[in-house]
Amino acid sequence: MSEQLEKIKESIGKIENKDFGIYFFTIDTKGNPTAGVATIYEHVKKLRELGYNANILHDKNDYRLRENEDGMGIAEWLGEEYAEIPHVSIESQKLQVGPSDFVVIPEAFASIIKQTVNFPCKRIVFLQSYEYIFEMLEIGEGWEQFGITDVITTNENLSTYVNSVFRGLRTDIIPIGIPEYFKNSSEPKIPTIAMSARDKRELLKIVKIFYQK
Repeated sequence: MSEQLEKIKESIGKIENKDFGIYFFTIDTKGNPTAGVATIYEHVKKLRELGYNANILHDKNDYRLRENEDGMGIAEWLGEEYAEIPHVSIESQKLQVGPSDFVVIPEAFASIIKQTVNFPCKRIVFLQSYEYIFEMLEIGEGWEQFGITDVITTNENLSTYVNSVFRGLRTDIIPIGIPEYFKNSSEPKIPTIAMSARDKRELLKIVKIFYQK
């Protein structure tokens, strides 16, 4: 019992002294600007400026930080200071977490939520879009089954929604803005309209009338 108490005290001490790791999982965008990934980088950058040991966690060793023959990397579309942030690859097996550490996982990656279920650290879901919540979950599965109790989200609507579909969650709201590098295109905009119907003949009739109008 005394040994367990000492471990708890040690973990609390690490948290108080900022001597712990925070790992934000993200995908490799292969040089394509993505708002969700940019938001994750902004969180990590801010945490590091505040003195925390925040890191980007990704899947493969070939995560593209800088431009190569295959295209742009993080440095080209976000900036060199973001490429300089410490990155840890799951594939390299160098990730070592303890009870005082935190792993933050985007809502789209239920596969990572499942893979990390036995991690000794706190795991938190970072919810930015309701569309991907059930992307990699089986029917009947919920985050609570895999030990997730805490969620960071970006607005009240998402907080209300996720608490309506999963049980026992604590949600914290951190509003986000739109960075300057996401600007309106100067190119002419071409509208795209998708139509769906059970009967192809009915669909064609609607489309033909639409074009006539």
